Amino acid sequence: DLAGDYVLTGNIDCSATKIADHDPIKGYFQGFKPIGDISSPFTGSFDGENYVIRDLYIYRPDKIYVGLFGYTSPNYVIKNISLIDINITGLHSVGGLAGLTSEGTISNSYSTGSVNGTEDVGGLVGFASRETISNSYSTSSVKGWKNVGGLVGFAIEGKISNSYSTGSVKGKKGVGGLVGFKGWNNTLSNSYSTGSVDGDEYVGGLVGEHSTEGTISNSYSTGSV
Repeated sequence: DLAGDYVLTGNIDCSATKIADHDPIKGYFQGFKPIGDISSPFTGSFDGENYVIRDLYIYRPDKIYVGLFGYTSPNYVIKNISLIDINITGLHSVGGLAGLTSEGTISNSYSTGSVNGTEDVGGLVGFASRETISNSYSTSSVKGWKNVGGLVGFAIEGKISNSYSTGSVKGKKGVGGLVGFKGWNNTLSNSYSTGSVDGDEYVGGLVGEHSTEGTISNSYSTGSV
């Protein structure tokens, strides 16, 4: 039930996902299948109660909307989720916690490990549209090509506050320690990044590429660029 309300009641060891969903044609294990997609998005609530979800593995390099949650849509709530030692690979809209999120809230959540993709890749969220993200962080290393961020890859018309990232970020265009591309009335406040940032075009310690329509306040970066 993708519209249901869920509460985690204990830690989860996801190490078995490393040998889950073997594709005989592709010749590799795809790992965990993300919760929700564009035709059936997650619209409910999930409270992790600060329990740990460990060793989540996803390897779907030809898929979009990749993360613990693949695709979420209006009014969903995700909070208090602790993702430890994740290993996630996708194509577009790839994040440790969620691939693509829209018009909901994420709070008090974090990820550690590694996240890899091509476009719109973030340590916590790949593509965030009209989102409220607060009191969250990522220490995951993040690699991609375009719109790559330590916390969020692509963020539009939403709010990010009291959050941070410390992992290394590497890409080509739109590469930021916290947010890869920030635009269209997105508000960023009371946040920071400390990881190293490596890119070629539109590269920043805090934000890579950004629109002048949004605001940044009380935020900083200390990582090398």
